Amino acid sequence: MDTTSRDPEAADPERARPGVWLDGVSPALISSGGIERLPFGEDLAGAMPRLEDAIPGPAGAAARMRRIRADTALHSFHQHLYLDLAGMTAERLLPAWRSSGGEKGLVSVEVHPRHALRAGELAAEVRHLRRRLDQPNVVVHVPGTPAGLAVVPQLVHAGVGVHVGLVFSAATLARVDAAMLAALEARFDTGRPLGAVSLFVGFRPTGFATAGGSPGRECHCPAAARQALIAWRRLQRSRRWSELYRYGARTPRLIWTGWSGAADPSSVCACLRASDTHQALSLQGLASCAPRAGGLKPCPLAGDGASEEPAPPPARLNGDNAAGRLSGRLQREILLLRQRRLEQRLRNAVSADPEAAG
Repeated sequence: MDTTSRDPEAADPERARPGVWLDGVSPALISSGGIERLPFGEDLAGAMPRLEDAIPGPAGAAARMRRIRADTALHSFHQHLYLDLAGMTAERLLPAWRSSGGEKGLVSVEVHPRHALRAGELAAEVRHLRRRLDQPNVVVHVPGTPAGLAVVPQLVHAGVGVHVGLVFSAATLARVDAAMLAALEARFDTGRPLGAVSLFVGFRPTGFATAGGSPGRECHCPAAARQALIAWRRLQRSRRWSELYRYGARTPRLIWTGWSGAADPSSVCACLRASDTHQALSLQGLASCAPRAGGLKPCPLAGDGASEEPAPPPARLNGDNAAGRLSGRLQREILLLRQRRLEQRLRNAVSADPEAAG
């Protein structure tokens, strides 16, 4: 893509709106239509059905296990269960997606962690997801591993929205940004429209769960979150991104993830209420952050027009190999641990219902 002969223009600020994502979706919430009645209005950007959400608990949902039953392999059971849940969620939110021009009503669909470290397996799993879930409001959630970033160009080229997760550092954030940027430029060079592709990055800053205090003149954001936000904004102001915005590309959004165990999630939520970011919260977290009068307040340092001076300058965002190795090790550990937990939980669900297992 040639960007040398045109003057870049900034992205339209009206396209950058704060929002929240429902992190975790129960089958009951979807089947009852409860997700459409959540009291968050324009703040609710989308939902993230988790792989864990599709596994029935020991006390119930045996009928659901039997209804979806296709074969006795654990992975096949889980795949059917999860795709069923994700498909129902996408169907429920499709009207919101249509009425908002693709800005809301999105559904982030996960790839199983067993495929996350091998690019070939991950690409095959993504193709399978897209065949089974062809709703236009679905975005594919891939990890920010080398394998995950390798499939980003395939998804963007096909016009599929991408949500890159498991990002813990500004250095990894820069690699994700580079992958998204190159993928959109390649799509532009083939003459395809850019506005159909939604891009998200899930950043989990260290210390989220223990951060506290009410935002005032001093910022209580975790340092990693502030550094990530400043680094992300610097990346988005590049000439290459400005050129893509000029030709209709949607602004990629940061999604703050990792809210768990906070004594008062609302204070953390308000602290990172920047207009160009979204927040992933559980149903309980969303309820505690429900706007009472005019919504959540922006962070005085991370909000619109805020000075970047109070934050220390990021050091070697692209070249800190030690940080990159640490982040990669953390990604692998989380993926492997989650895979073991998912498989054990599914075994427990199947063994609790012998009729479904047989």
